[in-house]
Amino acid sequence: VPAPELDIPLERTEIHAPWFEQAEQHEPVPPVPAELSNIRLLADQGECEKALHCSQALLKKENLNPVAHFYHALVLEQMGHHADTERSLRRAIYLDRNFVLAHYYLGLCLQRKRNRLGAIRSFQNVRHFLSQTDSSEIFPHGDGITAGDLKELTEMNLEVLQRS
Repeated sequence: VPAPELDIPLERTEIHAPWFEQAEQHEPVPPVPAELSNIRLLADQGECEKALHCSQALLKKENLNPVAHFYHALVLEQMGHHADTERSLRRAIYLDRNFVLAHYYLGLCLQRKRNRLGAIRSFQNVRHFLSQTDSSEIFPHGDGITAGDLKELTEMNLEVLQRS
């Protein structure tokens, strides 16, 4: 049975929402890329404690952001917290399985820990993803590294691992 058509005139009503108007007056929350840039800048200046604090604050707000976990891992690595570095890289990969740079850095991390098989697996993942990528593509968050450059580094690391 079809629903009856109702001939009800629709009136345009204004909605007064003071909470929305009040929110408009506050400074907008800075976008994630600006926070990432700040973390990178602090780490590059040797301000690792400040960079760590910023990356932890970012993770509280953006816990499902794989790039935030990646930057956190880079800071932890610079501070020598290798177990935490590995954990953060694995979280980044869990959140984005195609995050090539996270796979690469995980390979380096595992190689340093002398986890040969884990490192080989990570570098093979990088090789797989790079096989689908134009060699001139520049990776975001990679300081200008191209897919071709990363492929060369990956092959070099795989060669070293396979000889050991």
